[in-house]
Parts: sequence; structure tokens; C-alpha cells
Amino acid sequence: MVIIETSLFTRKIVELLKDDEYAELQQALCKNPERGGKLVYGLRKVRWKRGGQGKRKSIRVIYYYCEDKMQLYMLIAYPKNEQENLTKEQMKMLKKALDIFLEQ
Repeated sequence: MVIIETSLFTRKIVELLKDDEYAELQQALCKNPERGGKLVYGLRKVRWKRGGQGKRKSIRVIYYYCEDKMQLYMLIAYPKNEQENLTKEQMKMLKKALDIFLEQ
């Protein structure tokens, strides 16, 4: 499985998770890429608990799994306490970013 990150995702994930926590997330998604709940445009959202913190301090990761290419596109990560769900506009922007990735 190949994992591809947007620059926004990379910037946020290093702020939110330690390296070993992110490695666990990657392993979990590679093992079960359909783990996250379905959103629009084929996007998925998974909740990931940060080490030593409760459910309220968890993060959300929005990603896309391309089964044909065996690729995970990591699009955005954010803390649950900052935002529960993405807005329609944010979802549209993620779709545009995903389209660019898929054309490559």
C-alpha cells in the first residue's frame, strides 16, 4: 500500500501526533483501508485517539482509498475539539485536491 499525503495533511499531522502514533494510524489504515466512515465523493473519515488523551482530544483524519491503485490519499487531519465535521465548502475543496491527485 502506498500512502500519499497532501502538504496540508503533513503540516497538521506532525503537530497532532507523535511519530509512533502516526505509524500506528498508517498501519491500521493499510490493514483495513475501509475503516473510516464514508463521506461524500468516496472520502472517508476516521477518528484516531492521541496517546494518553481521552476521546474528546482525538483527531479526525480525512482520506481517500483508491483500491485500483492500492493507494491511500491522506488529505487533512484536525483535532475534534476544534471542529467536529467539515463544512460543505471544505468537502468541495478536498474533492478538488483529490481530483488533482488522481489525475497524476
